[in-house]
Amino acid sequence: MKSFICFIFLSFLSFDSNNVRANNCLPYETVDLNTNECTSYEKYRVTARTRNSYGENYWIDLVVEGSVSSLGSSIYGVYYDDGYGLKSVSYMTDFTYENTYYVYINGKQFYFKF
Repeated sequence: MKSFICFIFLSFLSFDSNNVRANNCLPYETVDLNTNECTSYEKYRVTARTRNSYGENYWIDLVVEGSVSSLGSSIYGVYYDDGYGLKSVSYMTDFTYENTYYVYINGKQFYFKF
């Protein structure tokens, strides 16, 4: 009976090791579902600008955390520096132009490509 309980316990540990491996990714890493390996994503600096057809246009520097591959690009987070450090900001997809996104910062809409 003890050997049967040990067998079940060891089977549980070996089964769980695959799940632990997939969940042990560091921050800024995701699990690739095809290979079950941790994949890190990079930080990219992009410049976003307003689209005023009249008046003055404004530019802002953003930090985009994401990955770029031959299959396309993925964004995991967008940040801007407000003078006190990086702040997370929500981004939306601009369906008018390909690979274009926009953010709202201080009441202005800024567009960027990624």
